Amino acid sequence: MTGKVRDLAHDGDGIVATEEGILFVPGALPGEVVRVRPDRSRGKNRRGRLLEILEASGDRVEAACPMVDTCGGCPQMVLSLEGQRALKTRRVEEATGLVPEWIGSPDSLGYRRRARLAWQAKPPTLGYRRSHRRTLVDVGDCPVLVPALAKTLEHFRTVLRSSFLGGGELRLAVGRQGGAVGWIGTEDTQGPAVYGALGALVESGAFEGLALRVGDGAAPATWGDPVEWTVSPDGDALMGTLSGFSQSNDGSNRLLVERVMAYAQPAGATVLELYSGFGNLTVPLARRATHVRAVEADPQASSACGENLRRLDLADRVTVVCGDAAAQTHGSVDVLVLDPPRTGAADVIPQVGAVRPSRIVYVSCDPGTLRRDLAGLGAQGYRPEETTAVDMFPHTAHVESVTLLVRN
Repeated sequence: MTGKVRDLAHDGDGIVATEEGILFVPGALPGEVVRVRPDRSRGKNRRGRLLEILEASGDRVEAACPMVDTCGGCPQMVLSLEGQRALKTRRVEEATGLVPEWIGSPDSLGYRRRARLAWQAKPPTLGYRRSHRRTLVDVGDCPVLVPALAKTLEHFRTVLRSSFLGGGELRLAVGRQGGAVGWIGTEDTQGPAVYGALGALVESGAFEGLALRVGDGAAPATWGDPVEWTVSPDGDALMGTLSGFSQSNDGSNRLLVERVMAYAQPAGATVLELYSGFGNLTVPLARRATHVRAVEADPQASSACGENLRRLDLADRVTVVCGDAAAQTHGSVDVLVLDPPRTGAADVIPQVGAVRPSRIVYVSCDPGTLRRDLAGLGAQGYRPEETTAVDMFPHTAHVESVTLLVRN
């Protein structure tokens, strides 16, 4: 069937109007006339597959990756960077009611310093899950990975072909020396050949470090130094956690951190930071503020935050608390910084009245939960004054934002 693309959904899929109703179609762009095939999905959000573009959008470009139609990693790669900007800034404007300033990614290719791939031994496959499906797509090369990670794919594939059993996941990140580190998780028992082959990868310099965990409760086997590291805008080396969260785009992250500092104005202030992670914002705040209270529920991330502060001689300026942000009691502060996961910060908003900050800086990775939480903060007497959209993930519909709120 044929239809016209009305708009893009928040996940980047084209909203196609057909004679049989609305279909959500990956790869279709606004204004295009397309031929599509409905899939077997039922209900309100029916999905379809793009078969042919009958009239193309002026924003359509040739993708930099030949696998854009099968791999689920970069669904917006067929949309021009200007078109991607329009989509992302509109989403932030809808969430905040403000026209956002735009911070583009310094690089649109070779920017991802972190990746999560799936693998299976038979047939040997290493790659990403197809969009909206569980199908594993084999990826020989990935142009959005930083070179240090991209070149490891074939090294790991060699071991996959010869030694591994079953299936699992591979998390990649950048290590302290700028090389790749990897964390491998599987539920399938592995033979001695796997352990020997992984050790050989580290000895050869293909990886700075590797960790293999078989089963959820088992202690991992490790080779080399399988620890993620990043660098703050101040030049501080920060240890992360492969099992936890960190930003995947170094260039955009540094610009985001600088914007947080500009909004927070932490010099001489007391700061409460909730969802602090391993210290991506904590360390720059500690270099400027009188005191920071950093709260993080993930024990590994909280421990890494404390270690980073001690190594940088900043521990006396920060109180690190490992625990649920909503379960803590907080005294009044000058500045509140929120950097929650995709689910947002609804659980902690009722506490804002007791904290009574003069400024709130909210870092969001989901405009939907941001909009909800801004309404909750509005009921507490705060209004958004400025906002910035940050392109952390070029060629996807994901957008990061930083919003400053002040008391009415």
